Order: sequence, then structure tokens, then C-alpha cells
Amino acid sequence: MFFCFAGQAVWHSLLTSSVFTLAFILFPARFLHYVAVVWCFGYLGFFRTCHYFGFSQVTPVANIVQLLLTLRVRIFMCLLIYNQLIGASFEISDSWRINNQLQHSDLHPQDKSKLELLKKYKCIEPSPMMIMLYAYCYIGLFTGPYYNLKTFEDFCNRDPETVITAEEPLLQHLQEAPPFGVAYLILSHFYTVDYVRTAEFYDRHFLYRFFYMMVIFFTFRMRIYFAWKMSECVCISARLGAYPKLSEPEKGEGPTNLHALDL
Repeated sequence: MFFCFAGQAVWHSLLTSSVFTLAFILFPARFLHYVAVVWCFGYLGFFRTCHYFGFSQVTPVANIVQLLLTLRVRIFMCLLIYNQLIGASFEISDSWRINNQLQHSDLHPQDKSKLELLKKYKCIEPSPMMIMLYAYCYIGLFTGPYYNLKTFEDFCNRDPETVITAEEPLLQHLQEAPPFGVAYLILSHFYTVDYVRTAEFYDRHFLYRFFYMMVIFFTFRMRIYFAWKMSECVCISARLGAYPKLSEPEKGEGPTNLHALDL
């Protein structure tokens, strides 16, 4: 679907994910997150300015996917703006660190038990194919939300016979989404961005223009909220990130009470 909408700009995304996968193969896990940050953010800078170097202007769809692709690589670094592949690199590096600590023979039994739980439920050893599947998973590809590689891995390896009920949260999100969508459709019909570009708009009083821009901003927020709600519905319906309640899962991060999950 992305390849159909992005057009020729798809090569930006493919190059980013392919070089990251190659770095995953060539570089040690302890240095991968440094390489990922330099590569992904460096290429993002080129991506935003490539039209100055003779390349075609990127499409809005390609821009969205490039930002989210970079997000799936560290979420906390840019407040949900960048980098999917960077996030994966930090997970791989953290997994290496935990495995390295477990090799020390002088560990306290309590610390060793904690590290073993982290290794069992938080560590990852992804293949290059898993990284590419994670980067281009349709869930959240255009709108988010962010989820880490371990959550995606658990989603792929889930026992198909496991029954997961998600009707209640799904219905709740479906009930919350329509007001945002209706508000956006109504306001965008009467308050258009195109009017701001006309000379008539600037002949209006300042207070009117100020009020108009506030409505435009509110309309834009309604569109974002509607898209977020619907994307969360996709995650819920697919059962992505579904964990037992006793594990106290956090959004996008998976279970936090590993002792309860291990019982």
C-alpha cells in the first residue's frame, strides 16, 4: 500500500531501512544504537532537503512514513516524532547489555533473577527479516502509534490458540472517534486553508484573522485525533500489544510486572 501511494519517493524509505539492516549485520550490538542515530537522523536531514540537490520533492505520504520509520528505530529521543529504527537499535543494545551482565559470576542472586526475567521477556535477537517486517508493518505505518520491536515480536510469535478479548476497549475507541471526525468535516468545509492564501483574507480585521487561524488549528487537531483513535482501533482489533492484565502492560512498552507474568 505504501509503495502505491509514495511513488518514486519510496526509495528514501527502502534505503533507510536497508542500510540500517546492513548495519545490524555488520556492527556489534553495543555500538548499533550510535550508528543508527547518525545514519537515520543524518539521512532524515537529506530527505528534507533532497529537492535542493536535484531530486524530486517528496510526497506527504512518503514524509509521514519516513518520520514514523525513523521513530520505530527510538521513541523517547524525539517525543514521538522520530525514529522506529533507532528504537530497535536501542532495544538490541539493551539486550546485549543484559546478556553481558548475566555472564558475570559475582552477581547477587536477586540481581541475577531480575536480569533473567528481563532476558526472558524484554530481550530480543531479531533477524534481518524481522527488522524489515517491523519497519513496514501496516499497523501504525501512516499514523502511529509507536510500538517497540519486542512488542511486535510477541505479536508475531503469539500462540494462535490464545483467546484475547478486546471488544470493550475497541468499542470505547470507536465511540470516541466519530465526534472528532464530524467536527473536522464540518469545520474544514466552512474554514478552509485556501482562504488564508487569498488577498481578501488579509483585508479582514486582525481579530477576525486571529480567530480564523485558531479555528484552522482546532480543525487540524480534530483530524489528528480522529486518525489516532482509528489507528488505535486497528492495533486493538489486531491484538497488537495484548498482554495479561496481571503483567501491568504499558502502552507501546509491553509488560512491566515481569514477576507476575512469570508465574
